[in-house]
Amino acid sequence: MKIKREKVLFAIHRALHLKWRNFRIGEKSPAPPREVRNLALGFPRIIIPLEGMKRIRFASKGHVIEGEFNPGEALVCNADVWCEELWDTPHSMLSIVLRNGYLRVLTISYHNGGLQPNEEPDSFFFHTSAAPIPALFHTMSALLVENASLPATILLFKAFLILTEQMLENDSNCSSDLKNYTWECVQEFMDANFTSSLDRNKIAAAIKIHPAHLSRLMRTKTGRGVVEYLTELRLDYAIRLLTNQRMSIKEIAISCGFTSESYFIRVFRKRFLVSPGYYRSYLTHFTHETMK
Repeated sequence: MKIKREKVLFAIHRALHLKWRNFRIGEKSPAPPREVRNLALGFPRIIIPLEGMKRIRFASKGHVIEGEFNPGEALVCNADVWCEELWDTPHSMLSIVLRNGYLRVLTISYHNGGLQPNEEPDSFFFHTSAAPIPALFHTMSALLVENASLPATILLFKAFLILTEQMLENDSNCSSDLKNYTWECVQEFMDANFTSSLDRNKIAAAIKIHPAHLSRLMRTKTGRGVVEYLTELRLDYAIRLLTNQRMSIKEIAISCGFTSESYFIRVFRKRFLVSPGYYRSYLTHFTHETMK
């Protein structure tokens, strides 16, 4: 995947001129099925097909569905909502992610089933040097209103795209800081894949850097090792899943990417000083007390 502001801006321009007809909103629950290993979680995002049909798995109205999205349709997800992009049909797409420190915009033309999306030659992204402007978050919040009329949603959506376009055009980050971009790519990859069977070598191979470079970068940016950082991501996700009373501790451990229930309990206790079961009981009791 290559850094190219002009390619990303062209994709936004294409999206602005689509005939919009449907917007779907992702929801927090049900939790993702056990086999889902490529989560998009933690930051508000919009996924837009530009050409061809794109399939996305997400939660909606109490069910996990595999939605088919065509040009003129989009999926809008808040920060605490999961979704899984399925790469099984030729298509091109645009994705806009409101991360804490920067705006991430990427476009992918996916035509080769033998390649990963980030390996496609027609894959481009751009990260702004500044955090997303407040107007983008406000517009995103308005888009997440379920019962808004279609004409109003289309206007909001176009406003969101125009704000994104203006932020990219006005961004001062003309000379790309490769070190920062590399770290941002590491974060993006780990945020999306932390529930999978990952290790230092797999992460480095996906980003196309040497494993030793990854370790040094991780230590510089976080003060932690790769495994430690990966465990933190999994534990943070486990905290969210523990609110789901229908999932067993073992199911949560597997869903978070831990190799076994016993290992999950051990690292959970080490960080939070209590077991996952006790933590869940505390959450349940606290919720009941606050509702009285």
